[in-house]
Amino acid sequence: MANFNTKVNILNKLYHQGDISINEYKQILRIDEERARDFLGEKDKDLFLNTTLFDVLLIKPRIFFDERGFFLESYSEIKYIEAGIGDKFVQDNHSLSAQTGVLRGFHWQRPPYTQSKLVRALKGSVYDVVVDLRKKSPTYKQWEIFKLSEQNKLLLYIPKGFAHAFCTLEPNTEFFYKVDAIYSPEHEDGFKWNDPDITIKWPFKNPIISDKDDKLLNFKDINNPF
Repeated sequence: MANFNTKVNILNKLYHQGDISINEYKQILRIDEERARDFLGEKDKDLFLNTTLFDVLLIKPRIFFDERGFFLESYSEIKYIEAGIGDKFVQDNHSLSAQTGVLRGFHWQRPPYTQSKLVRALKGSVYDVVVDLRKKSPTYKQWEIFKLSEQNKLLLYIPKGFAHAFCTLEPNTEFFYKVDAIYSPEHEDGFKWNDPDITIKWPFKNPIISDKDDKLLNFKDINNPF
């Protein structure tokens, strides 16, 4: 029994990280869907999971599967408020990256147009990276990597005061995110994707980036308003 419980704990972690699917989870443990959801703690609710970054949450929505396909609530104001996310989202953004290895970031907006974000991959998959810019935060200058994909259907909540970037892992990847402040070109800011002080281990050595992102400053040279 102890060995089985250990296996369940390991598989739960892999599943919540998006490394295995629910079908793989069921096959490994040789259990049905209802019991699998029960083991995973998601039988009757969405999961709001803490990350290593203070205030950043990884969200695993409850998914209803049947022979037709699936259904999920990608956002519910009531559920999010109950989880401590009270942002009023005012704009939805949707991007398509046609090639593998497209990298966008690092980006944020300066006050008074700072943004909290709720991000997800609708199609394909991304290597998503968040950096804490808040000088008084216990995780200041720390970063974490998340894989968001069409398959795992994970969402990531990124509060104000974080830099965000992602790199596509598949062609024709579609990325969708909600923000709680409108886009303001005069207030957009960022730093270089390959900053020498924020040493991210990207999946590609030479990603495809825009001219604008290529001209961003290094972290040590930015005017950090947080």
